[in-house]
Amino acid sequence: METSFKVETKYINTVLLEFKKLQKKFFETGNAKIRVMPGGIEISGQGIYKTIHGETDGLSEVFVSLKLLYSFSSCCKLPTISYKFRNGELECGSSVYSLPSIKVETWYNSPDLDLTINADDFSILREALLKGDEYMKKHNLEERVKIANTKLIKSVNDAYTSLKAFRITKKEIENLIIEKLNLKFNNLD
Repeated sequence: METSFKVETKYINTVLLEFKKLQKKFFETGNAKIRVMPGGIEISGQGIYKTIHGETDGLSEVFVSLKLLYSFSSCCKLPTISYKFRNGELECGSSVYSLPSIKVETWYNSPDLDLTINADDFSILREALLKGDEYMKKHNLEERVKIANTKLIKSVNDAYTSLKAFRITKKEIENLIIEKLNLKFNNLD
């Protein structure tokens, strides 16, 4: 699998310098996650998320050293910089850097997946209920479904706790959700 992005050099330098100042130890030794999306990237690591607009190819998540990215961008004299990633490899300009810790993973790269890139918990649960477990497993969304379901169950319980003094039953809250999803929802115990 391969993915790439092209961004303004000064902007990626600014973002990487923020990581360096705010998270010195992580910057030196940690791998950041870069989510390559249409129209830009999101770099994240230890609670910091930064978005950079640019040209992208492929929907994927890349795990790579911040220090390595910065090494390339700080040496670049061009107004834009291009990175290309393959598992175990980073290509920047005419340089290729091989490192086993560089990982590229597919991220919602399927024409039969109806979810948007920034799908919320409601959309994830609805898709799971409409398409089934095998479909979600095929698209590596089992963990997202589990998290969304856990949040929903907690929210129903919290709503019930808050509204029971007003004679609102848990079943009424569940029925509202069923109506909203327009489906039968079995896991609200």
